[in-house]
Amino acid sequence: MEQDKEISAMNEIIASLNNLDDGQRQRVMKYVLERFGATTNSLTNPSTFSPVSQPAPQFDELGSSQATRVIDIRAFKEEKSPRSAIQMAVLVAFYLQELAPSDERKATVDSGDIEKYFKQASYKLPSGKNGAADTLTNAKKAGYLEIADRGTYKLNPVGYNLIAHSLPNGDSELRKTRTKVKKVKKAKK
Repeated sequence: MEQDKEISAMNEIIASLNNLDDGQRQRVMKYVLERFGATTNSLTNPSTFSPVSQPAPQFDELGSSQATRVIDIRAFKEEKSPRSAIQMAVLVAFYLQELAPSDERKATVDSGDIEKYFKQASYKLPSGKNGAADTLTNAKKAGYLEIADRGTYKLNPVGYNLIAHSLPNGDSELRKTRTKVKKVKKAKK
């Protein structure tokens, strides 16, 4: 029973720290360690507490660690390198469904999410009066999203595969292959 309290406390601390940036995380950990009489030597490297560089472990009832991938939207955008607003919108839908912290996860995406996560990822906002909504509509027309409800969309298998397996460079490699095939066909004629 005592171990259950420890595991619960560890999971609460991890969940709380995941929502902070490196500087905030470092200050919180320093305070908590000093408050309980521990040293702060391990806090000299802020990346020690970065959810991007090291996935936050989750602990089950037996106290064993199960690493889960927690990554912020900016790092995920950098990793996948979307080349259009449509790809970025699909990336946001994937992120919210698969990688976001548990309190942010959801199965659908709307124009508010597009604006919020484009900003967080430092990605150029869609232009126009209805830029975010139009981007979602265009992603649906491109076959990456499905309508979930009025103004909300959900990721479909094509969109999932784009993010999980094609980006980065997967789509450009496909395009290069198609171009080579066209050149070979023209040369044979």
